[in-house]
Amino acid sequence: MYIVYAFSEASASTTILLLHKFCPINSWPQNRRENQNYMMHTVESPTETLLYYDKNLLTNKFFNSSATYRVDSSVFMPYDALTKITPTTPKEYIWNQKEVLAKVMNKTKLAFQAISHCNANSSRDPITKRLQELIGLDVVGECYGGRCSSDCYKRNMENHMFYLALENNICHNYVTEKFWNSLRSLTVPVVFSRPVLKGMDVPSNAFIALDDFKSVNEFSAYLKALQNDTERYLK
Repeated sequence: MYIVYAFSEASASTTILLLHKFCPINSWPQNRRENQNYMMHTVESPTETLLYYDKNLLTNKFFNSSATYRVDSSVFMPYDALTKITPTTPKEYIWNQKEVLAKVMNKTKLAFQAISHCNANSSRDPITKRLQELIGLDVVGECYGGRCSSDCYKRNMENHMFYLALENNICHNYVTEKFWNSLRSLTVPVVFSRPVLKGMDVPSNAFIALDDFKSVNEFSAYLKALQNDTERYLK
């Protein structure tokens, strides 16, 4: 098996991986063999991906397979994933109870959010503004007074109990680095919808979903209650 990165070799290829941002419609191979596998690859939400596809030129048979973050893809390519601890798991990937407690006790602030895209399709902005009023949500990013460097991001993750990992689109299995970076920092991530993570083997108590609550007020009250109850937070 050989892997090449040139359309000039398309006619001789068994599988052509089409990444939407780098393969605009007018650059796609025109002479396609019947037995060729056209595989769509994307890590973006459908809303973003469709900006690069001319739906009038696509048919149901154009793509044979897919390589995306969805669990039902031909090739499942998530942003990240949880795996079971085995004898070969590096020690730096394993937290013992003492280390977890030390991390938690160092979290002196309640909730944090980083936003780089304003006016997202998911309508997260009104929720963000309301939580700023209710719980003093700390927000950084281009939409809120400037960028947050990697050091700034890491520092905020370590100091806060919760991170609002609210995506710019609410789509099945669309779970980006926001969520995984939060877990890695032992900061509880908050997502829009619990069903979005269906099939991704993430424990139900590893995150909080907004759709578990009747209102933003009820959600904010829940966070405040956990802030004063270390035992419940640790669970």
